[in-house]
Amino acid sequence: MGEFSYCRPPVIAERIVRPVQRHRNELSKMVTAAQIKAARALLNWGQRELAAATGLSVPTIKRVESSQGAIRSTYTTVLAIQKALEEAGIEFIDDGGFGVKKTD
Repeated sequence: MGEFSYCRPPVIAERIVRPVQRHRNELSKMVTAAQIKAARALLNWGQRELAAATGLSVPTIKRVESSQGAIRSTYTTVLAIQKALEEAGIEFIDDGGFGVKKTD
């Protein structure tokens, strides 16, 4: 038998790389740890309540909230937190600065 050589076609590699880059770009536009803490305060929620609303663990919430600068977590984790807070009546503000307000 002859030698077998496998090389991934560039098209497949692009399908893998582009979504990861897109998520990284979207993550940089998402909420900050300070906004998450402020949103919890507006709702009078502890970390346990946020964990319950998102289906995440309390240590995950603590890790996300302890981030300085870019949030240390996955795109889906941050998205779950943002979605849960928005469903609870929080609006995230990116108006030349970052903030939150309660919509109710």
